Amino acid sequence: MAGQDLPTVRNNLSALPPAGQLAWCAAEFGRSFVLTTSFGIQSAVLLHMAHRVASAIPVVWVDTGYLPPETYRYARELEERLGFELHVAQPVLSAARMEALYGPLWESDQPEDMERYLQMRKVEPLETAL
Repeated sequence: MAGQDLPTVRNNLSALPPAGQLAWCAAEFGRSFVLTTSFGIQSAVLLHMAHRVASAIPVVWVDTGYLPPETYRYARELEERLGFELHVAQPVLSAARMEALYGPLWESDQPEDMERYLQMRKVEPLETAL
């Protein structure tokens, strides 16, 4: 599919099963191809499929500092079982420091406070990791 225009590539990929799409991306982009995960309940399916197709696909997880303990245990369990290369992206400011400087932004009724929270806790760490 290399050298084809985007609509043609999209059409060809849509004909492949999900595992085939992952395999194509891994072959086409090599180490530039990464997966992101939240370690939500559905995450195991994609991570397992990716591991079966190309175990060297790097996985990026944005740890906001506000995740429940179960998420950390689940992440560790999947990492141990599947052996993927996990990169944990974290905000520059710790949760405690952010709250001391800006207060609990996620509790505010102001949309710009939630925007600031998401930018600091999710967007910036992911951009840095990628």
